Amino acid sequence: MNTPTPSSHQPFTGIDQAVAYIERAIDYEKLTDVDYTQRNFDLDRMESFLGRIALPHRRFRSIHIAGTKGKGSSAFLIENCLRRSGVRTGLHTSPHISSIRERMRIDGCPPSEAQFCALLAELKPVIDDLRGQGQKCNPTFFELTVALSFAHFARSRIDWAVVEVGLGGRLDATNVLNPQACVITPIGFDHMDKLGNTAAEIAFEKAGILKPHTPFILSRQDYPEATEAILQRADELNCPVWRVGEEITISNIRPVSATSPPGTERPGWKLDIRGPGWSYKDIYTCLLGRHQAYNTASAVGAVELLRKHARLNVSPEAVRSGVASCTCPARVELLQDAPALILDTAHTIESVEALKEAIRTHFPHHNTCVVFGCSADKNHAKMLESLAGLSGSITLTRARSPRSETIENLSKSARMAGFTDIRECHDPVHAVRERLSGAGPDDLTCVTGSFFLAGEIRKIFVG
Repeated sequence: MNTPTPSSHQPFTGIDQAVAYIERAIDYEKLTDVDYTQRNFDLDRMESFLGRIALPHRRFRSIHIAGTKGKGSSAFLIENCLRRSGVRTGLHTSPHISSIRERMRIDGCPPSEAQFCALLAELKPVIDDLRGQGQKCNPTFFELTVALSFAHFARSRIDWAVVEVGLGGRLDATNVLNPQACVITPIGFDHMDKLGNTAAEIAFEKAGILKPHTPFILSRQDYPEATEAILQRADELNCPVWRVGEEITISNIRPVSATSPPGTERPGWKLDIRGPGWSYKDIYTCLLGRHQAYNTASAVGAVELLRKHARLNVSPEAVRSGVASCTCPARVELLQDAPALILDTAHTIESVEALKEAIRTHFPHHNTCVVFGCSADKNHAKMLESLAGLSGSITLTRARSPRSETIENLSKSARMAGFTDIRECHDPVHAVRERLSGAGPDDLTCVTGSFFLAGEIRKIFVG
């Protein structure tokens, strides 16, 4: 069955009305005080919902990705490699940057507004019925977006879906999949009110995506207790594992910076990756930050794992091309060169540190200023303290999300962090334009702090 197209019975007059219909659902992405229990995160509700729409998640093969850091980048890298090998791909990621349609790409492209409205119209009778049965049956905003993704993938007859977990893993709506392989990226301290206060507790939730006898990639971990918790769960389920740093090795990592000679690659990395029975020498990625070298190793390892365990037919040339051509929206994304503008979604201490390292590596001689806004449930004081080591100049702003921290609270923390040039602007787009208007060719403006802020900026500067 092909992707639906609009009909005369289309209940939505446009994309805004369709999105408003979805946003009537409870949205745990925008709420800060939510109990992380099976009552609120109910896989049985998700299974029942998918059962009413012909079990779309059973009609394609998949690779499932969980973790705190790097899961979005890893998903984009894996999908691009699969697509370059000639297979029809689906990519589910969250949260979206500028448009809800970004969550459900096919062959790298989101559905058109008309396709999205028609798909939602097809599911609407089931959604309305479930909404009438009370909270236990009423799908959440995230569950609706996952169901739309899976339905879109099934109707478009994809071969492989690359699916990123939304929150945690064990109770995440995407965990209805029976994947051919999994990836667990680095564990960090985020959503601690829901996932736990220790690396081991958080890792246990992430390892909830593992299925019996299903192979997986374990990315390099910063916390030994996280590695131990994941490997213990893998041992219980008899899951074969390739670990970055053990079975998968990385060597000869060297940066390509903005000061490299003309005619060379854009800023990024070159490195050598070797695994059981395979190797890639001088593989190149334009993704910025040393952490992306390790994400690249995890992604390449995942593709090779699928070749070994799922009989995926992919050539080394397709992998090289997929890695080299992959871009990842708002993950240390270079939006323009002179003056340089970088957009990043860093919202944890670890991701801010990775962002700082990326700027120092790839733009060593640039003068940096920061435009910052974040959600109220994030540790903005520590994030700003870290960013103060990169620049003394900052503009504080606030995305339109109800979760956004107030500029007043950010300003107090910025002063405590040691910023010497603190500006305030309630309009994020104006804040960026004001910084760029006075910037020279050796200046760099870095916008960071949240997905919501990144979405508002990217919509204007990329479209």
